[in-house]
Amino acid sequence: MPGNVTLFPNYRADSYNSSVHVRILSLFLLLLAGCAKAPQNQDAVKQAITDHLGKRKDMLMQQMKIDIVSVSFRDKEADAVVSISPKEGGQGMQMTYSLLVEGGKWVVKPAAANPHGNAPMPSGQMPPGHPSTEPKAHP
Repeated sequence: MPGNVTLFPNYRADSYNSSVHVRILSLFLLLLAGCAKAPQNQDAVKQAITDHLGKRKDMLMQQMKIDIVSVSFRDKEADAVVSISPKEGGQGMQMTYSLLVEGGKWVVKPAAANPHGNAPMPSGQMPPGHPSTEPKAHP
């Protein structure tokens, strides 16, 4: 057998190593991008809630003041207590929102479905002793 025989005559160690390094770096960056973590601060949560409420047709967001009362973060989920009131003054309300991370940012979770579904109310006789459901006549 001759002394200097190679199985891969066109193989260059330095180009192979750089190719491996580029592939490993690319894989690492893809994994890092896939595991993007949303910022865990009140401003990011407020933006998610503002975006959510802005989609509603029955709210005039430019006339509303939104304040984050409290937020508790749990990995990729958060719960926020939010105060919503008119900018011009007047009574507001507090709401609790559940959020989750999607695409590296916070989004409001969809509201839970009605546990009773959309089934119609039952008809027929009520159990004995149940108060009347008939409308009362007003004088």
